[in-house]
Amino acid sequence: MKRAGTFLLLLGICLQAATIWAAPPWRILAQKITYFDNNRIIVAEGEVEVYHQDLAIYADRLRYDLLTENIYAYGHLRVRSGEDWIQGQEGIFNVRTATGTIQEAHLFIKKENFHVLARQIRKTGPETYEADQAVITTCDTCRSCPQRPAWSFFARRAKLTAEGYAKGYSVTFRVKDRGFLYSPYVSVATRAHRKTGLLLPRLTGGNRHGFGLEIPFFWAINDSLDLTFFPNYMAKRGLMTGVEFRYAWAKGSKGVFQLAYLNDKLKDDDYNDDGILRENKHRWWLKGKADHRLPRGFMAKLDLDLVSDKDFPLEFRSDPLGYDKAQRMFMEEFGRGIQVDTATIRTSTAQVSGTLGHNFLLGQLTWHDNQNPGGQKTTLQELPLLEWRNLKHPFWGPFYFEARNRYQYFWREEGTKGHRLDLHSKISLPLPTQPYLDVTLAYGLRETLYKVDWDSLENRKSYLDRTLYDLTADISTTILRVFYLQWRGIEKVRHSLRPRLLYTYIPPKDQKDLPYFDGGDRVATTNKITYSLTNFLTIKRETAPRRYAYRDVLRFKVQQSYSFREANRELTSPKDRRRPYSDIYVELEFTPHPKTYFRYDANFSVYGQGTTSANIILRLQDSRGSSLRVDWRRQKSLEVEELNSYLIYSLTPRLSLIFGYKKNLASDERVDTRYGLRYRSQCWQGEVTVLSTPYETRFTFLINLLGIGRFGL
Repeated sequence: MKRAGTFLLLLGICLQAATIWAAPPWRILAQKITYFDNNRIIVAEGEVEVYHQDLAIYADRLRYDLLTENIYAYGHLRVRSGEDWIQGQEGIFNVRTATGTIQEAHLFIKKENFHVLARQIRKTGPETYEADQAVITTCDTCRSCPQRPAWSFFARRAKLTAEGYAKGYSVTFRVKDRGFLYSPYVSVATRAHRKTGLLLPRLTGGNRHGFGLEIPFFWAINDSLDLTFFPNYMAKRGLMTGVEFRYAWAKGSKGVFQLAYLNDKLKDDDYNDDGILRENKHRWWLKGKADHRLPRGFMAKLDLDLVSDKDFPLEFRSDPLGYDKAQRMFMEEFGRGIQVDTATIRTSTAQVSGTLGHNFLLGQLTWHDNQNPGGQKTTLQELPLLEWRNLKHPFWGPFYFEARNRYQYFWREEGTKGHRLDLHSKISLPLPTQPYLDVTLAYGLRETLYKVDWDSLENRKSYLDRTLYDLTADISTTILRVFYLQWRGIEKVRHSLRPRLLYTYIPPKDQKDLPYFDGGDRVATTNKITYSLTNFLTIKRETAPRRYAYRDVLRFKVQQSYSFREANRELTSPKDRRRPYSDIYVELEFTPHPKTYFRYDANFSVYGQGTTSANIILRLQDSRGSSLRVDWRRQKSLEVEELNSYLIYSLTPRLSLIFGYKKNLASDERVDTRYGLRYRSQCWQGEVTVLSTPYETRFTFLINLLGIGRFGL
């Protein structure tokens, strides 16, 4: 029976090394513990366990020399620190220096599933190791395993540094038991640390680019800054040079900027059949985003998107600095993406915003990069936009006040320019009709001032103004009922109905003398009522004893408007017809499961024009790793109808089929097709894909070694 030897250990400590062991005590558990007073040695035998803070040592036999402070462990040795461990046949450790040696050792670092098997592993410091004849891998393995790991690095000598890197000397990369690549020196990250050096190369291929080679170089400037260079030589295009700069100074203050440049050897052949030939050889795309926290809760944001020609994002969308990867990265890091790769006008903004009490303040500069031929000179820029919102709040008795005031300067190289100051204040009064109805009446006053620099030579006023008022009445109520279900963990279901009536009135106003910078210069005359009905289904599920989670599984909304102005409009011809009813708008969101999402919205004409617009979004996932994304969009007035789909189907737990398809349904033209296979193992992943467009075909072969990185072509 195992017994505690804590008393004997503490006795030896008190007699021989009291000052050394002033830290938290060590505890020894063993079947037998003996203290030899003459040579000051403690011997523990039989299922030995030694504990000190988060360190644990297990062995068949252990000897502790109080004079040298060495611990000798024999038989089934295992040392554990947190979730990491090292094991071997025998070892020696020094308590004072925290160093030691283990024979026939196996080191495991859990965070990256990192294994090192070696003839001998030496612990040279608190977090540093050296090894001889070492096998390094992230595949699950052991010394007695009959099968070799799927991949590994064999090093005659290796070091594990405190910074979290395994450095190998005279290294061979192995697949199973066969060597494929040799290097005199290799450095591999074992933790999420950054280190300057070459990244894994990428081979590219395509009928427009030819075969090429890219060898990225990562420069870790310091803990907050890094640069990655992407030199990519393409046989048919030349050398494309890319650079990505990243920084993170503090929580909420970070930025990522990317620049790709190509001196293109390929003459433009109307790449996307739009009838516009590119004349420039020097091609580039500069994009980036930055967020910075400022004093008093203010926030500064920068969105940069400038390009040499509109085809550049399309041609190189799958590159490391291309649209596909940049869009995902920006959405993950900043919660906002970039404009689609087909956009001909790309927008950059710089803004500072924040809230002070009931006030929201915003300052913004906006630049539109118009790539349409001859369009840049007449494109309006907002330099700047200044906005002050007085957020809705009580200000006198039952009344509420809110305001939105904006100043904008619209500039362009050619065409009408000007200043606009738009002041819009609103007073609202909630009527005491509760608990059955929510009724709010509101009156708004809007004053707009202009100073215009007209482009024409006509005698037109430079100083203009516009005064408008608006009236609204908002009536709504909520009807709900709770159903007790007790089915598959769902305790209750709440069905909520929210009918709403909204009346809006804006009087007629002659605005033809005003300049037209954007939609705010033409406020439409309005006299209409909007009626809607919104349904919610909310479930209540017990996640733990007396702990509950709520989730909306269904939201369904129907809305339409009736225009009194249109109903009383004078007809202009015998064929003219009044159409006071708007399209019926329908919106459905259905989330029966956290991994299932469906959204549908559409506008239906009540005058025989059918569906004027519609959108469908479908997201499906399962426990095996399969997923499906489908996006369908139709806009009748713009003659737009497109379908985007992407499928990953798990044929087996390790093998998946990849299929993507994009089509312009309006013109019956395929945009691109992507298909491939993905193989997932415990410690590596391989993927082969082919991307086909009407203009080119590109292939990708990618290998991802868990904890190491990627190699692709």
